Amino acid sequence: MQPNNSLVTRRYDLDWLRVITIITVFFFHTGRFFDEGGWHVKNAVRYQGFTDFTDLLIVWIMPIMFVISGAAVYYGFRKGQVGKFLKDKTLRLLVPVVVGMFTHSILQIYFDATTNGRFEGSFWAFVPHYFEGVFPFGGNFSVTSVHLWYLEVLFIFCLLFLPIFIWWKGSGQKFCLAVGNFLAKPGALYLLALPTMILVTILDPSNIGMKETGGWSVIVYIFFFLPGYIFIPNEAVQTRLMKQRWISIVLALFFSFAWLLQEDHPYGSTGYMIDSILISLASWSCIFALLGIVRRYLTFSNPFLSYANEAVLPFYILHQPVILSVGFLVAGWAIPAIGKYFFMLISAFIVIMVIYEFLVRRFNVMRFLFGMKIRSKEKTA
Repeated sequence: MQPNNSLVTRRYDLDWLRVITIITVFFFHTGRFFDEGGWHVKNAVRYQGFTDFTDLLIVWIMPIMFVISGAAVYYGFRKGQVGKFLKDKTLRLLVPVVVGMFTHSILQIYFDATTNGRFEGSFWAFVPHYFEGVFPFGGNFSVTSVHLWYLEVLFIFCLLFLPIFIWWKGSGQKFCLAVGNFLAKPGALYLLALPTMILVTILDPSNIGMKETGGWSVIVYIFFFLPGYIFIPNEAVQTRLMKQRWISIVLALFFSFAWLLQEDHPYGSTGYMIDSILISLASWSCIFALLGIVRRYLTFSNPFLSYANEAVLPFYILHQPVILSVGFLVAGWAIPAIGKYFFMLISAFIVIMVIYEFLVRRFNVMRFLFGMKIRSKEKTA
């Protein structure tokens, strides 16, 4: 049964999962420095092991973030409070993106341009060139604030599907409940993989407007975002996810490694279709496994969760520019890759937390710029 908004208690399991996912994104982006794919800053030597590591994380990281975001919309949207909803999403999502376009994005694009041979010179010499053209289409200005594309896409989704949210909280409640109850039946949850399979198969990620972001086409994320609104708040589904968590873990491992072992196939080939099916099943299996685990074991709060849950968004905003800065510094060091990796992890984490704790968290102006709620004078004191 789908809960009544007015009676819902906080879903600490989703808070834990959000924190775990953002920390995993931090590990993922640090690994991108060493893998064989293109990125803003790269180590001189690339490694297949890091490529496999980042490829396996691509399977589920961004999909589950959009699933959690869909659930957050369910719990945050109130019938008759459209204005409040839009204000909240503007402050929390759009403000950090716009701020990022004119601050840390310049630094990240400078690293990208320098690493990839598009610019030679100092950072300050690059700043005027930042406004030439659009990144990554041959120019430099990042209309997505680089890694903050997720916030921008999420904001667009909230606007685009607002009429559906209004209907779902009104006369469409019975529809949501019926769909959720159907998905709670054994095996029915895997029907959610069908739209993903179809879209990944037919969408060429090299096309403009369908460029891969986080390993997936932006259009595919719709079919993680909207289902998250319907099935995560449904108690029958949550019970099903807990009961099948071990099956989901086994399927997640099987489909993920089966996809990883497939060679890359050209778009439109039979092999590409098989790849699409495997990664879709792997992604949803990972999502179901993680949701079942946190629902079973992480339904509590503690001081760490309270602190980390507030820090999640600023941490996400800060993590990539800091990682790139450290990577740019250590790129030429003659030490083993694993040593560089752990140095980057530890030093970047420390820098991020110092910036957050002493420059962001304590000041309302900075909290506003980072999409955080403004503190009252009493709480600040």
